[in-house]
Amino acid sequence: MVGIPLVVQADDWPQWRGPDGTGISNETDWISEFPASGPREAWRKNIGVGCSAVSVVDGMLYTLGWHDGQDVVVCLDAVTGAPIWEFSYRADRYERNHDGGPAATPAVDGDRLYTLGRDAQLFCLDSQTGEQKWSKSLKRQLDLKVPHWGFSGSPVVVGDLLLLDLGRIVVFDKFNGKIKWVTKDYGSSYSTPLPFQYSRRSLVAAFPSYGLVVLDFSDGRELAKYSWETSYDVNVATPIVIDGHIFISSGYDKGCALFQLDHRGLNLAWENRAMRNQMSTCILVNGHLYGFDEKTLKCIDIHRQGKERWSHRGLGRGALSAAGDKLIILSEKGELIIADADSERFQLRGRAKMFRTSEGWTAPVLADGRIYCRSGHGELVCIDVGSKR
Repeated sequence: MVGIPLVVQADDWPQWRGPDGTGISNETDWISEFPASGPREAWRKNIGVGCSAVSVVDGMLYTLGWHDGQDVVVCLDAVTGAPIWEFSYRADRYERNHDGGPAATPAVDGDRLYTLGRDAQLFCLDSQTGEQKWSKSLKRQLDLKVPHWGFSGSPVVVGDLLLLDLGRIVVFDKFNGKIKWVTKDYGSSYSTPLPFQYSRRSLVAAFPSYGLVVLDFSDGRELAKYSWETSYDVNVATPIVIDGHIFISSGYDKGCALFQLDHRGLNLAWENRAMRNQMSTCILVNGHLYGFDEKTLKCIDIHRQGKERWSHRGLGRGALSAAGDKLIILSEKGELIIADADSERFQLRGRAKMFRTSEGWTAPVLADGRIYCRSGHGELVCIDVGSKR
């Protein structure tokens, strides 16, 4: 049981955590071990400060950055880095204990691109030209209280609908922006919700500051919830759905938990502090979760009460994705690391410095034989790992 997938080409990465919401690329034909000289850098750009990850579809790359008082939606040629178009709007930087800038990842759906700013500015743009199709000022429309660090969850496309968690979980008609349903306020929100199928029903798992909330996707009706309070009202990681269970994790020394979902609601299976995701969401591979427990990369066994299998220090609060049996890791200090998704030990396969600045908090993306790494200061680096080039 995984997220509801978008219909895309195999090598595309159309939205946050990829086409099916797992953070795992379907690519297999790529170079996972670097030569002594390091991986080949294809191009490098400064796109403005921010933590927005990239989305890549049909050879076009989309992301957001901030500079000169504006959020800027950037569309680049994914192969060469050449600019295709830009779209900008007035925005605050939200420079609070980090470089600030937009944090949500754009979602690509055919000829439409959806973006969200820290103040809940929602835009639907033409993905080919950047022309605005429609927009919403949701802070005013929904009377939202913007959280301390601004909204960071990404828009998610599900069929003809668009899903957002703004403390109030909202579903829109993706074609015109009309609200289909909206929930009550569950508090501050930094997390991206996960749509999924369970017992032939379409559901949503959301993780606002209240805790874990499960909704009926058809009408937003609350089916189950579990209070999960954290320091600063911060829950950032996306929930992970596993065989009738839902995993959540939070930083600031809170910990993680696994819940069983049934017709009666959410039942706590186990809870511990072995995995504390302050920012980056874990990756599930073969029954094991790989992720950052605060500043330590770890592997835990989800079927054995979250038992720690191994830990590796020195990477800071990084971010990761995966492809097949390999982890693709970006350290806080800007190192790209390839390691085995091996539950027995941490096994390094490749390591290279991407940028000198810190705040490597954005998940790296593998798409069409290229890995894209982004720093909080605005550097975007493309590494060519295609095996046939």
